[in-house]
Amino acid sequence: MFWYRNVQFIAYSLDTKPGYGTGRYLALTNPTTDVTTRCAVMEAAARAARLRADSSSYCLKVFVAPEFFFRGHKGAYDLDTYQTVLTGLRAWASDSEWKHWIFVFGTVMATFDNESGGTEILNVALVHQGGAGVEGTRAIVKENLLEGDLLQLSQLTHASPVGALTFDNAVGVKTADQFLNATNRGDGAELQKWGFDGRGIFDMAGVRFGIEICADHLGGRLQLSPTAKGDWQPQLQVVTACGVQGLVAMNTVASTGGYIFLSDGFFEDGEGGRTSLSKVTTAKPSKEKSAVLQDIGVQTTVKMAGKLAGQWNQCFSQPGEVRLYPPQYIPWAKKA
Repeated sequence: MFWYRNVQFIAYSLDTKPGYGTGRYLALTNPTTDVTTRCAVMEAAARAARLRADSSSYCLKVFVAPEFFFRGHKGAYDLDTYQTVLTGLRAWASDSEWKHWIFVFGTVMATFDNESGGTEILNVALVHQGGAGVEGTRAIVKENLLEGDLLQLSQLTHASPVGALTFDNAVGVKTADQFLNATNRGDGAELQKWGFDGRGIFDMAGVRFGIEICADHLGGRLQLSPTAKGDWQPQLQVVTACGVQGLVAMNTVASTGGYIFLSDGFFEDGEGGRTSLSKVTTAKPSKEKSAVLQDIGVQTTVKMAGKLAGQWNQCFSQPGEVRLYPPQYIPWAKKA
């Protein structure tokens, strides 16, 4: 096992909000072209980051895009198109030049028809270990789908595509009580057993990660299922979001000396979304108490204006920017 000494967090910060005010989801009409374009935008941002990132083989680069990076003109893709997202991202991220990188590719919105005739909605964070093939991909499924994640009928215009996904007919939206009382809670319940089981804690590149999507972090999904006694705690916690104003100390599960990182596509604090990195100076001592966090500032910013090709502006309202944080020491894993 190769052990990394340092970690460098990198965010691709840009607006990924649903089409509020436009009456439609911002996307290309052809799903295949839309996916190809978004994958190319992601790769361009990663390559811009690579030019400024720590080049040491002992520094693990963790690149994070915001929630809703991948969503079609109807609000979501079908499951077949979802597979093309995976294929398109792996086509470049599996190359050996990305060996010391971990990618959190934001999330993909996908739908399928359930047995009752309703449209089920999946919001999935895709994580991939650079240089690896299919075995290097993990999927985390968002539990807490919210009204604001989708447009409403009242927001649509006559120019909107037929069959647009709206909150009004969404299946899978949870109330706060339904989220808190979900049956899949319990000590160690979030530890992945296999790469696509949707849970939020897993090991990759010799590091234990905890991944949350937007409202799951706000609701404390990972802290509701704490690390089982005697098991390893997450060293690095990542939140990909579109509507999180800031990290929640109460819902931080990374161990003392670890880190928690946010890439959000809704709130802006520059030419893009909002990003935040904090060191966990004191881990959360119990469910009733918060972790103690220390903010870490951005080291380098790379504006993506002029660096994106093709029809990128049919998918995003702005080119955004890449934000690189200074490399940090990775703590040894600690047991609960």
